[in-house]
Amino acid sequence: MDPGAPASCFAPIFPHHSDPTHAMQIRILRNECCGHGNCVEIAPDVFALDSKNRATVLDPEADLPAKVMEAAEQCPCSAILVLDDEGEVVFP
Repeated sequence: MDPGAPASCFAPIFPHHSDPTHAMQIRILRNECCGHGNCVEIAPDVFALDSKNRATVLDPEADLPAKVMEAAEQCPCSAILVLDDEGEVVFP
């Protein structure tokens, strides 16, 4: 990761087969990420671990929003935030 990159990143989630104006966002708190990899196990097409063993978002639309929520809920470090289309935190 670029040392000048932000400590968190956002990626939109569009519920499959629905109106993309009601998108959600994934925010990874990279400083909080402990690299456990639960997110990758639950949604491997959405999340990956980078060279520093921190979660990154590959493709936020690669799985159902319910799987993304499950990944966020199973993060032992609470490093994954899910926000609604207005930027309000949905989880945690």
